[in-house]
Amino acid sequence: MLFPLLFLAVAIAYMQNRRPEPSAPPPPPEHAQDERVETWLGQGITAGGGQLLVSLSRSHADPTRQEFETGSLARQFDLESGEPWRLELRLVGDEGTPSIDPTKLRVEDGQGMALQPLPAVMPEPAPAVTDPVAVLFGTPRQLPAGETMGIVAWGRAPVGPARLVGFGGEVELFSRQSDASASGENLAHLENKIEAVDGLAVPADGNNE
Repeated sequence: MLFPLLFLAVAIAYMQNRRPEPSAPPPPPEHAQDERVETWLGQGITAGGGQLLVSLSRSHADPTRQEFETGSLARQFDLESGEPWRLELRLVGDEGTPSIDPTKLRVEDGQGMALQPLPAVMPEPAPAVTDPVAVLFGTPRQLPAGETMGIVAWGRAPVGPARLVGFGGEVELFSRQSDASASGENLAHLENKIEAVDGLAVPADGNNE
């Protein structure tokens, strides 16, 4: 009786020694850094005395998503060659600053017009049946002072120096590389620069208090 039990104990010990040690867990995946995209930034004075802040970049950094949205919008709005762009605007001013009409904006460069906003949200007069896609992607007719608006523009990439026109003024646009998700931060950066410059302004009497 003792021998079978001893044999069983030796066999169990042998199998335990042969059991492979558990492997170390795989390292966690590294977080991919935000993709860098070319972004055009600028600021200018409107005809009503407001400050217009502008950020322009392709709608998507992912080429697959950009291609899909390009085809969808081209069919929906019957557009010619081009691709969608994200045009973010902020009108800085007080209650008396006149609004601007984003549907009239254009991005121009040395080769002519490069980009323009998609058609207005609702044509005038408004149709009896509305298209939800047109409402979602169409351009609003008014940007009031103190508000930020993101609209979809259509066309090609600007070449060389570019400018935004169509609001009674002009904004020179300068190209830079930024994170794909930083469009709102770009506008905030521009506004902070304006506030910093305003804070350094000295009244005519020389008193800075």
